[in-house]
Amino acid sequence: MKSILHIFIVITSLFSAAVCFTTLQYTAFSALFILPLTYLISYFLIYRLAEICPRNYITINMVVVMLWLRMVLTPMYGTQSNMFIIDSASLSEYSELAILLCIYEAFAICLTLYLICRPSNNIKSVPISLRGNPNAYWILIVIAILVFLAIGRHMGLFEFGVKEIGEDIEREGDIVDTRSLIVRNIISSGYLFLFFVVVEKLRTRYESTHKSKYINYCIILAILMVCIIVGERRTSQLYIAFASCWLLIRLFPYQKRSIISFVGGAAVIVISIMTIYKQFHAFLYGSYIEALQNTSMSKGMSPELLDAYFYGIDTVIKNISYGKVANLGIGNLLYDFVRSTFGLHFLFKGDGLMTSQAYNMYIYSGNQTTGLLISSIGYGYIYFGFILAPIFTCINLIIMCSIERRMRICDSIEMAYIWAFIFMRFGFGFLGAIPPLINIATQTLLIKGGIYFAARYIIKR
Repeated sequence: MKSILHIFIVITSLFSAAVCFTTLQYTAFSALFILPLTYLISYFLIYRLAEICPRNYITINMVVVMLWLRMVLTPMYGTQSNMFIIDSASLSEYSELAILLCIYEAFAICLTLYLICRPSNNIKSVPISLRGNPNAYWILIVIAILVFLAIGRHMGLFEFGVKEIGEDIEREGDIVDTRSLIVRNIISSGYLFLFFVVVEKLRTRYESTHKSKYINYCIILAILMVCIIVGERRTSQLYIAFASCWLLIRLFPYQKRSIISFVGGAAVIVISIMTIYKQFHAFLYGSYIEALQNTSMSKGMSPELLDAYFYGIDTVIKNISYGKVANLGIGNLLYDFVRSTFGLHFLFKGDGLMTSQAYNMYIYSGNQTTGLLISSIGYGYIYFGFILAPIFTCINLIIMCSIERRMRICDSIEMAYIWAFIFMRFGFGFLGAIPPLINIATQTLLIKGGIYFAARYIIKR
């Protein structure tokens, strides 16, 4: 299996480099072929760490995957789609600097992993169970049910499996009003802790009877969790799927393959349907099939979209161009961190624009404050210049390693899921600016983690 992976990495990296070199050699992006070659070198520098550092195995593999998407797939797809030729005039000014920053960041990632990943033996598995007071959880569950019946079901906050479309259905977008966010958090906390309570019951039944049906019931519950859709963010289903898989693998390690196959498969289906809804504009048609028939693949999955999701060269160039004109200081950086910290953000709401909002105002000529993302290397460049540009990427990696260790050694069902959820958010976005990662981490820890802490340490059994 490892040899197949090595062959795949080598072939795709060399093919991407060849495509970029032959197509772009007389353009401003002639150096783009260096990115996949840099990835190839980085891969062979860090892949051995996964074997000698099992406590950071998932972190290292996430780095390998995300860098491949950013440095191999995105340049190749963009080149074949003529993205760098058609848009060369608007992108070329900072193209060489952007490529150099990505190369610099890749080697900074390798160095950081070598410094923080120490050789270790396999970590002994710690038995996990429900540690909080079940009665406290049942009170929360009942409150969540009442809130859903009285308010939530009329607000259209949740959908199951498929997002509703039709001529009379409007696209919902992101939820921003405080009332809806509070209702959503109460209901989502209720069904999450119901999931924990039921999984604990099934675990005890399995341990007393050793009947596989109880494992199957847990897998079905995890699939149901993945199918609950809140908003349009497809990555949320990815985080839930990973956290659910991790929890069940901790409980039933010998059923790892089945757990990943069924829960992962459900996540792929749900995310695919959500992709058709959002990228192929299914909300404008009467059915998902009609949306596929009327929207080309090049429009639905454009190279610009791929670049934005995986922080490719186009994104980094835009970050640099903003950094050249923005006059930002340490005060703006601290404001980003405070506004991104759940709880504190209420105190400073409306006091000014965050960096990401000002960036989108710059890109969209003042028409909107959301839409495009800032890469971690771009964020570092904006505030600290070239030398310290990878600092936030390195911080993200350090946090990822710390979270992975915690999710491996925690002794509760609740925190195994919570840490895994936060880990995947950092894992999928470690090449992005740190404020959004802080936001989801603090929000999850303060709400879900706070409920667990109160149920375990304040409300005694």
